[in-house]
Formats: sequence, structure tokens, C-alpha cells
Amino acid sequence: MTQHTPGPNWECPGKDGDAWVICAKDASGKRRTIAHAYQEPNARLIAAALEMYQTVKELLTLADDGAFLDLADVAATPISRKLRALLARIEGR
Repeated sequence: MTQHTPGPNWECPGKDGDAWVICAKDASGKRRTIAHAYQEPNARLIAAALEMYQTVKELLTLADDGAFLDLADVAATPISRKLRALLARIEGR
């Protein structure tokens, strides 16, 4: 149910007039503008959003697969609940 511009490489190469530009590279390597932000920190956050999304999914997969056996019941920890809520919000669930 992916509804975002596919990754993996979103970047913020700089400004275009008053706004910071967030770009993604297409299959041919050409940069396409996917968003604008008027503050640099927001542009960096948007550019990192896909990586954060993928990292949250990977972390939850590891937790579900029992990769953290040294921790007591990771699936029920507060951080796991926060990550699941964040992932749901990112996916629009």
C-alpha cells in the first residue's frame, strides 16, 4: 500500500528561490522535485522521512523475529508500542 514517492534516495540539494527543494532520483538517475519546505530543518526532515520509515519497519521486523532475545518481551515494551504507532501514522493507518 505504498502511496509515497519510492526511494531509497531522497535528498535536499539546496534552495530554489525562497524554498528548500526535496528531490528523489528516478530510475534513470534524473532528479525530480517531490516537495518544498521553507525552513532547512524541515527540508532535512522530509528528505530523511523515507529512511526513517524503512528503519522503523526493519526494527519492528527484527523485534517480531526475536532478534532481541536478551530483552524481556520486546514486543510489549514502550518503545515497540511507540514505533508501531509511528509506523501506523506514517502509513496513514
